[in-house]
Amino acid sequence: MSHLQFWRSSHFTKWIFDAKEVTKQEQLLAKKWNLSMKEYNELFYYISKFIFLVCSQMNYDYHIAGTAAILFRRIYHKYPELQNNDDPRLIAVICIFITAKSKD
Repeated sequence: MSHLQFWRSSHFTKWIFDAKEVTKQEQLLAKKWNLSMKEYNELFYYISKFIFLVCSQMNYDYHIAGTAAILFRRIYHKYPELQNNDDPRLIAVICIFITAKSKD
């Protein structure tokens, strides 16, 4: 994909968020979960550590862990309805699986 086509791609239009949008979504989610912003950031830090721990136990490359952590955060920002239904660790493992499968 050339540089000019990227700006019209679905990746850019659906998955790239600007800083204001991310901050607004984080504040909404923290308020919805009755968390302070510090607690909210600690939650995502915990999940990121969990992803890296699982990947290291499975002997996956650190690229898979990093991509899975980014995918997890993007999914939580894109689909806030997931927070009510599923354990975040389950979604983290699904992100690891998707990332590892795409690297095969």
